Amino acid sequence: MITDVWQLKPEKSEVVPLFSKYGCNFSILREDLLHSDFGGNKWRKLKYNVLDAKSKSFTGIETVGGAFSNHIAATAAACFKQGLKCKIWVRGFESYRSNPTLQWAENKGAEVHFIRPELYRAFLHEKASFPNTGNWYFIPEGGSNEFALKGCEEILHENTADFDALFCGVGTGTTLSGIIRTAQTHQVVYGLPIMKKFDDQKRFIEQHTLGSKIEWKLLDDYSPLRFGKLEPEQLEFIRSFKNETSILLDPFYTSLAAFAMLDMARKGCFKPNSNILLIHTGGLQGWNGFSVSI
Repeated sequence: MITDVWQLKPEKSEVVPLFSKYGCNFSILREDLLHSDFGGNKWRKLKYNVLDAKSKSFTGIETVGGAFSNHIAATAAACFKQGLKCKIWVRGFESYRSNPTLQWAENKGAEVHFIRPELYRAFLHEKASFPNTGNWYFIPEGGSNEFALKGCEEILHENTADFDALFCGVGTGTTLSGIIRTAQTHQVVYGLPIMKKFDDQKRFIEQHTLGSKIEWKLLDDYSPLRFGKLEPEQLEFIRSFKNETSILLDPFYTSLAAFAMLDMARKGCFKPNSNILLIHTGGLQGWNGFSVSI
């Protein structure tokens, strides 16, 4: 029998108090606990895509991404759980096949194919033009589409309504858009882009939150110089955060948001006694790309 994880798992994740520092009260939304194989925003993004694919009797799902993509790992796991075939197109070379993320995907039954980097953008354009051909249901890079937005709108709930500020990492902008759509009018939403250049993400968020009265900001002072490179200070912050809270952050998204949140509080950017929420978007399998001890 196929296990429908969207029926078995609660759609509300737990808000956990962290600590009080710099005159503010910090908590964390444990979206990473939604599912052991693909929790966090990937669970949210995949939910309605998978349900749509099954309702329309597609044989399987195909998607694209980098060799250590959280989205690729999550899609393979979701398809395995739901009895769908999975086809993955990876930006890179055959020599990447042995990495832990792709091994994980293949162990979940996914077909893994490789696209040379210089051909990758053209491949994405072709797939976007003809998304659902034959029996394959196509999900874009990073899982970013309208169904993903619908899923991300469910991140916030009644237990998040009283916070003054929300912090979240930004990749494609899909997760932040869903959060902005459902935030309370008194809340400020802070997004931390993981790339130095994020004009496309900003346009995406603007386009998908038209008419929203929520104040939101993309903070460009903290973005790493290069995605995929973990700086020593970043690693030390993640270790110290884990030592203090027993919570492991992913190497890029939530760790960057946590660092910015605490740095801004230390600099006095919030009113005294502000209640601030960090949204843990999962992505812990990203540690597979690093040979470090956490």
